[in-house]
Amino acid sequence: MKFLCIHGACCNPDTMKWSINRLLRQLSDDENITFHFAKGYLDSPPPPWLAEQLEGPPHLRFFQWDSAFLDIGYDRHVEKHGVPDLKNIRDTDVEEAKRDLAPIYEDLDIAPEPWSVSVALEYLHNIIEDEGPFHGVIGVSEGAAVAATLLVEDLQSRAAGGTRSDLRCGLFYIGAPAMSADGTRAVLYEEDGQVVNVPTCHVMGVKDMFRVFAEPLLKICDPDKALVINDPGGHRIPQDVETNDLIAEWIRQQQREFVKEQRDGAAALGSA
Repeated sequence: MKFLCIHGACCNPDTMKWSINRLLRQLSDDENITFHFAKGYLDSPPPPWLAEQLEGPPHLRFFQWDSAFLDIGYDRHVEKHGVPDLKNIRDTDVEEAKRDLAPIYEDLDIAPEPWSVSVALEYLHNIIEDEGPFHGVIGVSEGAAVAATLLVEDLQSRAAGGTRSDLRCGLFYIGAPAMSADGTRAVLYEEDGQVVNVPTCHVMGVKDMFRVFAEPLLKICDPDKALVINDPGGHRIPQDVETNDLIAEWIRQQQREFVKEQRDGAAALGSA
C-alpha cells in the first residue's frame, strides 16, 4: 500500500519526512507500506519572522494564496501577542483565536487562486501516473487541503462514472478545507454533504489557532469512517509515542483491509 505525501506551505519533502519521522520508523518493519513525498511546484518564501525558524530552502507550496489574508492575520497577532514564533503559534486559546480571526474570514476571500488548484491537481495526477498507483494520501496543514482536494476530486469522478486513481483513504494533519476542482470555492458540508466516504484520520491540535480550518474538512467525511485524534498541542505534527502509535495502527488497518479486498477479489475471479 503506497501513500502520496503532501507537505505544508513554505516547506518541502525533506521537512515533511523529518516531521513524520517517528511515524515512518514505527511502520518501517512493514515493507508493504511505502511513502512517496511530492514536491511543491510554487516557490513560497516565508515571511521574515518565520524564515529563521524554518528549515532551510527550498520553501515550496502547492496552492497560491492572496497574501492579504496572511498579512492581516500576522498584524492582528502582533497587536495581541507580539511577533509570532513557533511556540506562541502553537500555544493558543482556540476560542480566542476564532474570535480574532472571524473578521478576517468575513472580510476576505480566503480561497487560493483558482488557477493554482487546477495546476496542482494536474501536477499531482502526473505524479500518480509516474510513481503510482497510490492507495492513500497524507497531507500536513495546507498540504492537507491539497490532499483532501485530490481525494474529493477522485471520489467525485468515480461517482460520476469516471476513473482517476486507486485512492482509498486519507490522513490529514492539522487540516484545512478541500477545494472544488476548479478552485473557486471550498468544499463544505452545508453545500456538498459528506462527499468523502472512505476512511480518514484527522490529527487536530486542541490549541491550534487554525483548528477552525480543520473542522470543515472533518465535516465532509463520513463520521463512521473518520478517526479523530486530538493532540494537546497546537499547529504541529505530534511527536509523542502514544499519538504516533494510534496513527500507525490506523495505517496498518488500512493495509489489512486493502490486502483483504485484493484477496477477495482474486478469489472471486478464480471462481468465475
